[in-house]
Amino acid sequence: MIDKISAVPFAGSTLESLGQCKFKANRKFSMALSKSFQKGQTILACQMCEEEKKQRTEKEEIRLVDTTNYRYNSLPNFVPGCIKQQTIASMYGYLLKPKFNTFRKLKTTFPYIHCMVYTNGSMWMSNFTLSSIEHISFLSDLSIIKKCTVNVSDVARIQLSNSGDLFLSRKKSSLYIYQPKTGKIVKSKFSVAPLIINSAFHISKNNKIIVGAREDGPLLPPNGPRKVIVMNMEGEREMTYHLDSKSKPIFTAPYQITTDNNYDIYVGDLLKNDKEGRVIKLNNGGGVSDVYMGHPEINDSDHPLILADLKSTSSNNIIVADDKNGILHILDNNVQCIHFVRTKELGIVNPNSIEIDNETIFIGCGSEIFKVKFSGV
Repeated sequence: MIDKISAVPFAGSTLESLGQCKFKANRKFSMALSKSFQKGQTILACQMCEEEKKQRTEKEEIRLVDTTNYRYNSLPNFVPGCIKQQTIASMYGYLLKPKFNTFRKLKTTFPYIHCMVYTNGSMWMSNFTLSSIEHISFLSDLSIIKKCTVNVSDVARIQLSNSGDLFLSRKKSSLYIYQPKTGKIVKSKFSVAPLIINSAFHISKNNKIIVGAREDGPLLPPNGPRKVIVMNMEGEREMTYHLDSKSKPIFTAPYQITTDNNYDIYVGDLLKNDKEGRVIKLNNGGGVSDVYMGHPEINDSDHPLILADLKSTSSNNIIVADDKNGILHILDNNVQCIHFVRTKELGIVNPNSIEIDNETIFIGCGSEIFKVKFSGV
């Protein structure tokens, strides 16, 4: 009994002691938190004081700067510059009207000049109907100083490669090469068999052999595929132009080919036996980019575009010789006519063939070659 009574006060005293301990712990935590907060306030107050001191110091330094040297008694005057036309032209370019002036003419032994190739003061010439080609060297005034004849038949087109080789299109499956050192004419590796290569033949500045290929037989009407084939210097075919996006033939009779500085290809395509035709610009995907049928002031159903020759200029324009109409059509690289020249004004009746060297165009008319200076083309 005594043990039970004494157990009660023992339990009560334990709870009281625990409560006092908890109170003391809370009090100590509160005091510590209060001191920490006071310490933080003190640090913040010190930082604010330092910032105020810094700002006061900067303001005092600004007051000490001598600004008298930066004052003007008056505002400066603006003097406009003089912008000359040459300055604008050098920045944006300028408009230049095409000019053509006949310089000299040269009489040849050929009755008619179908093709000319100029290089370093000399000219190779060919006539489709003759059994020879001719090479002449002349001075700047066209005075002949040397002449050489090479006996070879069926030459439809001649072209010089960038390495100086003379290529011949002889209306056969392969191109031929004339070797001046040996005087021999050898068959090349450039072939379109079983088709043949006609007068549509060109060597571009990036060493691409571009030929027009067709079936053997009459030029018109077509009796087989009419193609333009691009080959590399190994004779490998890189591109063939034949059908358009609607699976229709692109060409009737490829007759002339040239390229511009961007290596875009332009084809003179005959539509009729009288050389009535059009100029086709090809794209890089095997199709057609644009087509030129003639100028409305010159060409109509009674006076169609008569293709004799076409060559590119250093300005990326294309000059088309319109034979019977006596016109030089100057086309831009979208085959839009930007200018035309009546060759009679230059003393030339019919431009049968053309060759371009920088700002000189040689125009074949009958048996004569006219040297014409031009600019703005």
